Amino acid sequence: MRIRNLIVRYGATTALDIGELTLKRGVCYAVIGANGCGKSTLARCIAGVIKPTSGEVGLQPDDKVRYMPQRSYAFYGSTLSNVMLGVNATAHGKERARMLIDALNLTTVARQGAKQLSGGQTARMALARTLVGQGTWLVLDEPTAALDSGSMLAAEGLIRSYRDEFDAGVILITHSLKQAKRVSDQLVFMENGHVVEQGETKRLIDDPQTPALTRFLELFGA
Repeated sequence: MRIRNLIVRYGATTALDIGELTLKRGVCYAVIGANGCGKSTLARCIAGVIKPTSGEVGLQPDDKVRYMPQRSYAFYGSTLSNVMLGVNATAHGKERARMLIDALNLTTVARQGAKQLSGGQTARMALARTLVGQGTWLVLDEPTAALDSGSMLAAEGLIRSYRDEFDAGVILITHSLKQAKRVSDQLVFMENGHVVEQGETKRLIDDPQTPALTRFLELFGA
């Protein structure tokens, strides 16, 4: 995926201004930065949820993006039927849905109305719905923010497995540097709508190359 001259403006405010960013399948990218730096706007552009003011997200014709927004949604019907919205109702699809429900500790509420789930359960259900179908790109906006530590680690394992199984590129928006270190291969640091640094996660965290990333790490720690 090659992103070029990508600009998103809201009135007089420029939310995103990326000259060039190349992302590869089979790699997990953690996108970090302070609130308002453009992380979620970038995720929405890649997912096709919003149309940029100018520029392009250069997906291939056979690419399929699976996207989990920051706010998790529950639709009418059961937890299982909500997860099944993300996949064809084949025997394989049903089997995968049940596997994800089990892995994310939703088995006891699988037949329960999804609208009755707690916030954490809804987030786990939304992640299962995103992971249940095959895609070439997985875009996840703070997917574990509402999860307890056990569920978070289970979710991270499923994200890594998805990358390996489908050779998918993963774009993980996160506020957690610890999560970035656990899950990602590459780090993308953003500030004021720009990509300031990109590189191997451990190397950039241990040895940032710009004052902006140095300040960010000093403030938020790893």
